[in-house]
Amino acid sequence: MPTKRTRPPSSSISKRRKIDGPSIKAPAVLASKGNTPTRPPCLMLLPGDREGQEQSATGCVLNLKDNAVHDLTNMGSVIGGDYSWVCVGSSHGWLMLFYGDKAEGHMFLLNPSFLTPNLSPPLFCFPSISGTAIKAILLSDPSTDEEFGAVAIYKHNTGLGHPNHTKIAFYKHGDDQWSDLGVAKGLIYCDIMCHNNHLYALTDCGSIEVWDLHGSDQPEKIRDIKPSTADKMIHTYQTRKDLYSNQLYLVESSGEILLVERYRGYYVDPEGRAVTEWDLLPEDDTQPSVYPYRTLFFHVYKLDSDGERWVEVHDLKHKALFVGGSHSMSLSTKNFPGCKTNAIYFSDDNWDQMDEDFLYGGHDFGVFDLKKRTKKPLDGFKYDRMVPPPVWVVPTNTR
Repeated sequence: MPTKRTRPPSSSISKRRKIDGPSIKAPAVLASKGNTPTRPPCLMLLPGDREGQEQSATGCVLNLKDNAVHDLTNMGSVIGGDYSWVCVGSSHGWLMLFYGDKAEGHMFLLNPSFLTPNLSPPLFCFPSISGTAIKAILLSDPSTDEEFGAVAIYKHNTGLGHPNHTKIAFYKHGDDQWSDLGVAKGLIYCDIMCHNNHLYALTDCGSIEVWDLHGSDQPEKIRDIKPSTADKMIHTYQTRKDLYSNQLYLVESSGEILLVERYRGYYVDPEGRAVTEWDLLPEDDTQPSVYPYRTLFFHVYKLDSDGERWVEVHDLKHKALFVGGSHSMSLSTKNFPGCKTNAIYFSDDNWDQMDEDFLYGGHDFGVFDLKKRTKKPLDGFKYDRMVPPPVWVVPTNTR
């Protein structure tokens, strides 16, 4: 039986300091030419539902370099509302927040660097979108580019019994609506990224659609990449679909395209073993066990030079990958000594199970060592339930 969850005393949260505004100054995120981060990502916890508390209006930032947690005391008052929104993306230092229902949703930008006690942040509201956004990225930094664009993956309610029907939508600053780019017929869009003026959209079968973003108001699809799927990708998931779910991410790393495959156990016991739902009901106890979903392991693949197959990668060398609800990214650990090399830092973006139990959700974040095949939690946030979940944000030097 798992131990009963209780909220830890505030003293157990390591190195916590109370400040009125974060020291993060947006812009700069993607590993694109001439625009590389100068500081490592931090994990930002937004106001919302936390275990043992009523709705919290305070946000927090976990700094990976020194493991310090900084409170953002005025974040909730700036954003307002009942915290029914979620963060569906983080690009160039900006948060992309979404709220709505299956029929219509609304998205807006928040730059956390402007969260100071007496200054409201510049909020940019996008036109409404006809569905539920699950991932969004900025194509450039709105604070330096007046013609910035954005791309979103969203679930479209067809009314035909296809709850996972997904579309890609494009927005350019000044447009009065989002424009649909593509529909993954029979497939699901998993992740999107921008590199060298091209948009890459990953589907759940490992194929990639490539869109040209250069010199046109409307992106143009120029290529479908359909590499053969690695045998391990098929075997691992198909043999134990009752225990695991998998999720795919797309990352550009030093000019290479990487596919990151994440495996979660639907229910994971205290020893780290994935179990079935029936295992939650012990014969001698009428009270079901509480075994939250958890990430168990990752596999990483790179696209070969011909774009014909995914080749497994066992060593990221001096790189660290960051995946979750933010823009997936690769950073050199030579530039950021506080980050572990050959590691995958992950945050919780398991929207399907996030609200299945009031005792957990948003808790599934940590770091996975690709060589040792081990994972460990990140210290700092000690709650079992944090909804909306923490998200990776890349700060820049204070100006």
